[in-house]
Amino acid sequence: MKKIVSVLLFLTAAAACSFGKSEAPKWESRGDVRVSGDTITLSGEGSGIVLSGGESAPDYKNFELSVKAKTASGGKGFLAFHTDDSLVKGYKIAINNDLEHPIWWRMTGSIMTVRNLAKSLAQDGEWFDLKVTVDGANVKVWVGDTLVADYIEPEKPFRLPVEKDTVLSSGTFAFANVSDGLIQLKDFQLKKLPENANVAKQRENAIDEQKDDVIKLHQADFPVLDYHVHLKGDLANNDKAALEQSRRYGINYALAPNCGKDFPIKNDAQVMEYLKTHRSLPFILAMQAEGREWVTTFSPEVRAEFDYVFTDGMTFTDDNGKRVHLWIKEEVDVKDEEAYMDKIVDVICGVVKEPADVYANALYLPDVMQPNAKKLWTKERREKVLNALVEGGMALEIGNLYNTPDKEFILAAKERGVKFTFGSNNGNSNFGKLEYPIKMIKECRLTPADMYKPKIKLN
Repeated sequence: MKKIVSVLLFLTAAAACSFGKSEAPKWESRGDVRVSGDTITLSGEGSGIVLSGGESAPDYKNFELSVKAKTASGGKGFLAFHTDDSLVKGYKIAINNDLEHPIWWRMTGSIMTVRNLAKSLAQDGEWFDLKVTVDGANVKVWVGDTLVADYIEPEKPFRLPVEKDTVLSSGTFAFANVSDGLIQLKDFQLKKLPENANVAKQRENAIDEQKDDVIKLHQADFPVLDYHVHLKGDLANNDKAALEQSRRYGINYALAPNCGKDFPIKNDAQVMEYLKTHRSLPFILAMQAEGREWVTTFSPEVRAEFDYVFTDGMTFTDDNGKRVHLWIKEEVDVKDEEAYMDKIVDVICGVVKEPADVYANALYLPDVMQPNAKKLWTKERREKVLNALVEGGMALEIGNLYNTPDKEFILAAKERGVKFTFGSNNGNSNFGKLEYPIKMIKECRLTPADMYKPKIKLN
């Protein structure tokens, strides 16, 4: 049953002039919708509101819409725009602050199926500001004061058949609840923006989605997260540039400071300072635990402040008591390849039993051993590492820097129930768009259920 909800909608003069005094737009409710003062509460699945203008249906193209929203009891839903009564056409902006939800990669502020976000800057039970603008081909979304999505729709967007109507046009607005929880809304403000004469110019900066694999992951509702990103090179101390690149590519970034002896973060106090300055940003935060002494260098309580911890077997002490970083060729002293290989395997088997969540840079060998990598990684050695990985319970990183591990190892790990992450392990901003992991998604038929879910903290 439909009814008209009388809630004040603040309109600028530019918007109000589109309606006669008796035709001012109102929210038409569906399902269990309650009004108390200036607050609308959508209670339970199927509840929602659609902006209606009576005989003069609202038809918004370029606009700015802001609202205060609050989820409670795990409430989840969306704001739809350029839509109609069916809610099929147009775009949807996710409202979801449920950290326990199995679809963890579609949080508040996501432009659903186009720019899904793995982290919400809002929390269940607390009011937050949500703002959406459409200006020509450009859709922007803010949560609070932070721009979380910035998408330019290309002339030929890639859409699966089921998403063919998720394109810019014009239409009305709707809010919908798709959960058993609550969504509350108040302080609506809406204004029409003028026609944009530079759409063609905007689209020169759009990604060619017909050649882009990232949009295909979003369309398939696959989590799009680079779990291993460093602020190094031209990204050093440059959160802004990393955010801009993340938004443009449509890839969520997990920032991973190097923590341990010989690395920038060396103690608990430095960890907490890092987290203090980065927690409010739309990045997932991971610890890259370096060296084998990291377990005692950082307290369990401080390590747990990260969304997850990953480590690798690339730093260890060799049989001569020398500290080795495998990627530094001057430190690698290989007199007997087979013996050195056995040492590396033993190190890895110990590493995957450490209290980390993810094993990274899997099956990496130093440059001097690379020519014989296929021979050195015998079936027995691979099986030994895989058995230890399964026993240790870590997820496995599929790395974009070294293209490791190979398909055979990934398939064997998948068969045993190992979860996966994707990691770039970059040294600057030029680290691609997860090309090797996406190749492995296709060849190994990985699904969202195969991916590791971070334990995201908001404060």
